Amino acid sequence: MSKSYICSIVFLIAAMQSKGANMGSIEKVVNNLPMIIHADIYDEESEINYGNFINCIARKAAVKFSNQDYKVFGEELNNFSTKAEKAMSDVEEMLKNGPPRPSRKLIAYIEALQPTIEECEEAHNIRAEF
Repeated sequence: MSKSYICSIVFLIAAMQSKGANMGSIEKVVNNLPMIIHADIYDEESEINYGNFINCIARKAAVKFSNQDYKVFGEELNNFSTKAEKAMSDVEEMLKNGPPRPSRKLIAYIEALQPTIEECEEAHNIRAEF
């Protein structure tokens, strides 16, 4: 592992702790982000890269957003994830009503994270869609 990578990890951990980021809320964001940010996974390596990519976004968002904004972002993400899971469990209903749409607030958070998403794409060799 390179020194710059280790330094980056240490910096992110220190920054998150100084901002009071709740590790439980970061984990919830990590669990729900795949519902809105997708990438092709075609082998074990791409699956690992995708997991690292999602973690990268969640952790950097915790540093970028205020605690309140990160909490709201997590709630909006969870609401969308719940709607998407419900829609996938009832295909007939989804065909009738169409797929769920993210809220305007969630879209705004994702747009604010665009540079972070691109940085994490490059760092983890992932090309994502959302």
